[in-house]
Amino acid sequence: MKRWVQVFARVDVARATRTMAVYRFFRVLLLFYVELKCRCRFPSTRRALGRLEAVPILFIQGGRDAYVRPEWTQVLYDLKAGPKELWICADAKHNQAVATDPKTYAHKITGFFDRHLPAEPPAAGGLP
Repeated sequence: MKRWVQVFARVDVARATRTMAVYRFFRVLLLFYVELKCRCRFPSTRRALGRLEAVPILFIQGGRDAYVRPEWTQVLYDLKAGPKELWICADAKHNQAVATDPKTYAHKITGFFDRHLPAEPPAAGGLP
C-alpha cells in the first residue's frame, strides 16, 4: 500500500501521519475510484472465505513474495474454516512456486486433487 498509494493519490505519504487509519482511508478511496473507473466490483476475500466453509482450498505462497506477504496468507488460512491446506514455497517469489520447485508443486497439486475430488463422476444428472 505504501509503495503504490503515491501512484494513484497526489499525497506525500512520507509527510502524512503513518497510522493504519490513513492507509485504510487511501485503500477505500483507491478501490472506490478504480471500481468506478473500471466499472467493476472487487470482492472481499475475507467475506468469500466465510461462504466457502465446505469447499477445500489449497493456499500456495512464495516465501520471498514481495507483493503478498506470507503472514497475510497465513491470516487468510486461519480465517478459512473447513478443509484447507497451506504450502509456503520458501524460495519462491510471487506466482513462482511452480518454477522454483516444480516437483513439489506437482506433488502438492495432484495430492490435493486426489484427496478432495471424487474418484467417480456423479451418476445422475451428469454429462454422458
